[in-house]
Parts: sequence; C-alpha cells; structure tokens
Amino acid sequence: MITPDIAERLAAIRAQVDRACTMLISPDPGNLEESSRFLQAASLDLAGIASPIAATENTLAASRSLRSSVRHAAALLQHAAAFHQGWRRILGSICSGYQPGGSPPAIERQARVSIEG
Repeated sequence: MITPDIAERLAAIRAQVDRACTMLISPDPGNLEESSRFLQAASLDLAGIASPIAATENTLAASRSLRSSVRHAAALLQHAAAFHQGWRRILGSICSGYQPGGSPPAIERQARVSIEG
C-alpha cells in the first residue's frame, strides 16, 4: 500500500523543516547557512512526491503537520528579513543622514554571487 510510505515521507520532510526552524531561532551565520540546506532538501523531497496522494487519515495528518511547519518557517524567515531591513535603514541613517522626505537613503552594496557545483 502506497499511503503509509507517503505519510512517512511527509513526516520526514516535516522533520527537515522543523530542524531548519530550530536553526533559524538561533541565527548565527552557520545556522542560517545550514537551515537553508535543510529547507532546500525538504523542497526537493516534496517535489519528488509526484504521484497524487491518497487522502487518508495518515496522509492528511502528515500534510497538515507539514503545512504548519512550513508556515512556521515562513514566519521566521519573514521576521529575519524585517530585522535585517530595519538594520539597513538604521545603517543608512547613521552613514548618510536622512533624505528630504525623512527616510534614510538606500545603502549601496556590492553584488554577491554564490556558485556551487
């Protein structure tokens, strides 16, 4: 029967997302990099479930649990982005003052490229 296998795979994917969330809660550079790997692996694993999923109690429970974990990860990432945006605004006001409209100027940053392979 396919359903228990799918439920187990969804639970394993959820575990990867939960591990990334745990790392995002204590955001040092190593944790942030590693959480990115867990989220990417979870995404690829979820994409690997190509067949339609039978709606049984096990798969529905595993799907709901995964959805909850993904929402938690999304909220953590949104808060991290807002935190960094706030610091960019503070740095802009410290380095360049304020524009006539009262907002700090955008900070010029050098482009970064990351290539793996």
